[in-house]
Amino acid sequence: MTVASDIPGVSEEDHVTALGDGTAIKLKDSSVITTPKVHKRLRSVAEDAGIEHQLEVLPAGGTDTAGFQNTNGAIPVGAISIPTRYLHTVTETANGDDIRATIDLLAAFLESEDGEHDYSL
Repeated sequence: MTVASDIPGVSEEDHVTALGDGTAIKLKDSSVITTPKVHKRLRSVAEDAGIEHQLEVLPAGGTDTAGFQNTNGAIPVGAISIPTRYLHTVTETANGDDIRATIDLLAAFLESEDGEHDYSL
């Protein structure tokens, strides 16, 4: 999950993601900068498959991605997230199309992974 802050009172430049704009491909958050080769490939897979997506730059907070990146030395990482309003509250809200886009991108990425892609740092 990631923050969808596309609500009244939050300026557009402060929107991390928006509901209904597709799955979020993480570029960075406060704990990690994703590997450019990984997030570029995620974008390419999404575009080739016609999967709605948006880029995510989360100014605060993080995911387990940093833990994966730093295990056994720096390793290539990427992340996709479901845009969600009112994160960690009882009124947490997501868009069904964004959820489907996240599942579709994950499936398309895994199905296309043949071990030949270069994700080196």
